[in-house]
Amino acid sequence: MSKVVTNIIVLLGLATVAFAGYYLYTKKTETVLKFTTTPSDIQNLVSQTQVFIERDRILKNVKINVSFFSDRKLLSLQDYRTEIIKAPVGRSNPFEEPELTIESVN
Repeated sequence: MSKVVTNIIVLLGLATVAFAGYYLYTKKTETVLKFTTTPSDIQNLVSQTQVFIERDRILKNVKINVSFFSDRKLLSLQDYRTEIIKAPVGRSNPFEEPELTIESVN
C-alpha cells in the first residue's frame, strides 16, 4: 500500500477510537436513575410486591420429608463407583526436551 492509503487508514482508525471513547464517556454521565411516581407505577409496584410476599409465604411453608434417605431399600443399594487414580499431568518444565522411554511388552 502507498503511504497515503496507510495514513488515511490510520487517521480513520484514530477517529473511530476517539468517537467511541467520546460516546462511552457521554453515556456514562447520562446514566441516572429516574424514579416516576405515577399512580399506575405505584399500583404495579404494590401488586408485584404482593406476589413476591405470597410466594415467600408459600416457600416458607414447604416441608421436605427426608425419611426417604433412611429407607432400608435405599441403604441396601450397592456402590459401583470406580476408584480414580491421580496421575501427574504435564511436565514440571514444558520447555525441557521430553524423555523418550521405550517399554517392552511381554
